[in-house]
Amino acid sequence: MNPGDLLLHLEAYLALVNALGFSLRARERLLRNFVAFVEVNNTSGTISSQIALDWACSVSARCGVSGRAARLSIARRFLFHLSAMVPGIEVPSASLLARPQRSKPFLFSTEEISRLLNAALSIGAQASLQPRTLSTLLGLLVSSGLRANEALNLEVSDVLLDLDPPQLEIRKTKFNKSRLVPIHETVANKLRQYAELRHRLNYETLSDYFFVSEQGGRIRYKALYSAFQKLVSSWESRHGKAVADPVFIRFDTDLLSIVYVRGTSKALMSERICLSFPSTLAIWSRRIPTGIRARRQSC
Repeated sequence: MNPGDLLLHLEAYLALVNALGFSLRARERLLRNFVAFVEVNNTSGTISSQIALDWACSVSARCGVSGRAARLSIARRFLFHLSAMVPGIEVPSASLLARPQRSKPFLFSTEEISRLLNAALSIGAQASLQPRTLSTLLGLLVSSGLRANEALNLEVSDVLLDLDPPQLEIRKTKFNKSRLVPIHETVANKLRQYAELRHRLNYETLSDYFFVSEQGGRIRYKALYSAFQKLVSSWESRHGKAVADPVFIRFDTDLLSIVYVRGTSKALMSERICLSFPSTLAIWSRRIPTGIRARRQSC
């Protein structure tokens, strides 16, 4: 391969990925860095698995095991594309760098989620919108399966509660696509109650975002994460000793009635606490009550 050819192949690869509708973001910067690394360090004229591995590991220790594995994965996809056109290209094995194991997923039961959402009403100044914001926001995530940032990005005009059925318009989310999400009428009633309180407390003058922060803007994901951690920690102090190991907390969106539709369907209310479903909202938490931990380990 002649000098400069690799960069031309990269430009063609980036154009193809963009044309297919995929967002490159940081990958483009990393791939350009990879090409520069190869051009400086490769003297054989071909690209070996070793040089891809060397590039993946040529970062500071702060990048961690998962960061190095992600870098190798990005290089592998480009080299796999390149190998179809350029002879002698080696595609490194995905198993060259181990990825860290995620913690075992945990699924809250119906009763546990109901208690969490009730406890959320005690967080923040009671004369403000904050307690109702957290409880309603978490309840919506539980019942709809939205990603956290999709719910946080909702504007008032996106919450279509007068339609039949009520719907949420999710704009330009993953892969820059939009969609309509139907919601149960009882979930819509909770959103109407929140909207009425939001209006009564004059929060509508602060922001067009449906879930508005106390500062008058969009609620940041970090703030939601922090509030959820505080909520879990507060609940732990009343229900059991905290465990310090990280756990994956999931809300089962199939249990649509956990807060809003109690008693309407025995199937929906069944206790499926040992299952996990792909269409669930996942939130990381570092603490969990020991009683829940014991039940999780028995599944």
